[in-house]
Amino acid sequence: MPANSQIYREQVTSLIEFDVFNPEKLIQMFKPEFDLLKFLKGAPDLVLVDEDMGNSVLNELKIYILAAMIFILVLTILITLRFKQKLKQRIN
Repeated sequence: MPANSQIYREQVTSLIEFDVFNPEKLIQMFKPEFDLLKFLKGAPDLVLVDEDMGNSVLNELKIYILAAMIFILVLTILITLRFKQKLKQRIN
């Protein structure tokens, strides 16, 4: 049987058998080691949560907070120098 017709036959068979709606096969497309029975029984070694979800929001925003603090510091220095120059002009 040619490869094209075999693929077509397998896909039609899977549609008839509702393999597309099988959640285990759907999840196994992204995580091949997934086992639905282990997941339903609550196996401790099976974790579907992303590791990055445990990170704090502050860890994610550290660079932006640092950049904002530097911007505020530079802005404060510039404003202070400008007022200092204006005060010197008024005194003279």
